[in-house]
Amino acid sequence: MTVADFETWRADAGGGWGPGCTWKTGISDPVAAWSDAGGSPSDVACVGSLWKDESTTPFNPENPIRCVDWCDAERFCEGVGERLCMAGAGTPGSATDTIDEFGALCGGPQDDFEPYGTVAQTGVCNVGWSEDAGCVVNTNGGAVFGCGPLPSTTYPGCVSPGGINAAVGNVQEWVHDCELAPADAAAVVCFRAGGSFATPLANASCSSLGSVPAARSAKDPFTGIRCCADLTPEEQTKAAGP
Repeated sequence: MTVADFETWRADAGGGWGPGCTWKTGISDPVAAWSDAGGSPSDVACVGSLWKDESTTPFNPENPIRCVDWCDAERFCEGVGERLCMAGAGTPGSATDTIDEFGALCGGPQDDFEPYGTVAQTGVCNVGWSEDAGCVVNTNGGAVFGCGPLPSTTYPGCVSPGGINAAVGNVQEWVHDCELAPADAAAVVCFRAGGSFATPLANASCSSLGSVPAARSAKDPFTGIRCCADLTPEEQTKAAGP
């Protein structure tokens, strides 16, 4: 989801927090924090941790939203009539434990390792950047790559069989799956999928669930939002075939 998507929803957000997010006191506001117009201490801390050589406009409206926690992502997706994607890493024994929607939307019906095929290739998706190696903007195959995320359509080769842009790289995305809840709901560990611009090529794939899970309350410059929706009855019939 883009910065513009998130900001449009945030301006008139309805609904409320889910049962695991009652500790939240407000929706994250990284855009305000970036422009010194507000934001919580955690918003300010997150935008302050952006890589030093990133774009001067990291919250361009068409860039993916980031510096949001799992609860922001859940409420956003529900607010637009969708939900967080499942990634097959839920609580063992749960009804959704083995459902991997993210892998399917990324790798297609062949369950490919990457959106574009079975073998990871350099210069296709926005992955593999290192701040310490020096961040420069370069071109490769007509796509622009830089030390940070850019609009998902910037990477014409990084498209899944179903037409999903940048499911690998750019930003990793919160998914529905979380581990068993500790006493502190904000410390529940949840997963991110797809890898980000900072994920090494070998580790960024349709099966990537982030290098490590993160607390539900965590915000960082590498994690954003992707939503899934249930198939309509017509789509279910088409998917079932004759």
